[in-house]
Amino acid sequence: MPSHIFTRLGLWDESIDANLAAAEAARRVVARLHPGASAFDELHALDYLEYAYLQAGRDAEAMRVVERTRQVGALDVSNFAAAYALAAVPARHALERRDWAAAAALIVGPASFPWPRFGNAEAITHYARALGAARRNDLPAARESLARVVALRDGLAAKNDTYWAGQVDVLRREAAAWIARAENRNEDAVRLLREAAEAEDATDKSPVTPGSILPAHEMLADMLLETGDAARAAVEYDASLRTAPGRYASLAGAARAAEASGDAVRARTYYARLVAQCGRADATRTELGKARAALAASGGP
Repeated sequence: MPSHIFTRLGLWDESIDANLAAAEAARRVVARLHPGASAFDELHALDYLEYAYLQAGRDAEAMRVVERTRQVGALDVSNFAAAYALAAVPARHALERRDWAAAAALIVGPASFPWPRFGNAEAITHYARALGAARRNDLPAARESLARVVALRDGLAAKNDTYWAGQVDVLRREAAAWIARAENRNEDAVRLLREAAEAEDATDKSPVTPGSILPAHEMLADMLLETGDAARAAVEYDASLRTAPGRYASLAGAARAAEASGDAVRARTYYARLVAQCGRADATRTELGKARAALAASGGP
């Protein structure tokens, strides 16, 4: 799929167009070959489409992708690409928008899907629930979801699925870090996220995924900025953007880190990049409004 390349380069409009076409083609093929079924290829395209819409601030269209995944019935093939998309699309929609309540309320679904075969995908939902609960200071719920992530990781390890056990362990570290932050164990929180970032850097991205549900470097940067270390946060946002160019949250975070460090010129550069890629945004996200206001105040577009 060309959109794999567009995604890695942060070309969101091109990725959106490519994935809309891919999803439509998948629907046509499955209607001919498996009447009444949904196509796993459509779900794969929808995951990439959701990711691109969210980076471009096109939240209403992103929500329609979530709604489409909820309409999926019997699939032509129940494989990992389908499992990943079914878990990732709603998780991305909540987490990218920092909607912690929605993340905490996610459920594994649809119930008809054979989730026991795909612990690496199911873990995404529990991870998102853990993050959402931790950010809402609901520690019992966060710990319960984290325990499920650990169990799924251990199940993958028992099957000698080393790659995915490692990937789920990255999720485990990230969720544990935000639980530590909620418990005011900031040093542990930063350490866990730094370990997650190092592990993420050391492994290749699966071609099934457009990218991490949330990049570890981005989360580490968020943590550092939240705990008052803007200089190191800026370094981590830049690390995130090197791996995943054009990420909305990393651009917005890099601008905030620059502002907190007193570097108005650098902040303006990041705000300008964010506004440029969100030219068709329908969102009312706080970051985008702040970016536009900052540019207007400095005499920019």
